Amino acid sequence: MSMTMSAARNELRRLPNEYQQSGAPDESAPVTLNDHLRALQPYSARRHFARNETIFSEGDAADCVYKVISGTVRICRHASDGRRHIAE
Repeated sequence: MSMTMSAARNELRRLPNEYQQSGAPDESAPVTLNDHLRALQPYSARRHFARNETIFSEGDAADCVYKVISGTVRICRHASDGRRHIAE
């Protein structure tokens, strides 16, 4: 399934209502992160990033959720003097 990022965002905005009405596990069963990720799968888009490419920056709007399928992601902060601190 291929869709634009704006179309995917619109679908995700509707997801909580649709998910609660039609496929959410009953409240007596524990809901895991895997359950939520599986529910998001139809609305996801696979993206590839080049080595050392910035995925998002501090202060950017939190309008996406990322699931790393392969490779690694570096979480870092940049100091005002230009130094980079790798947090994770």
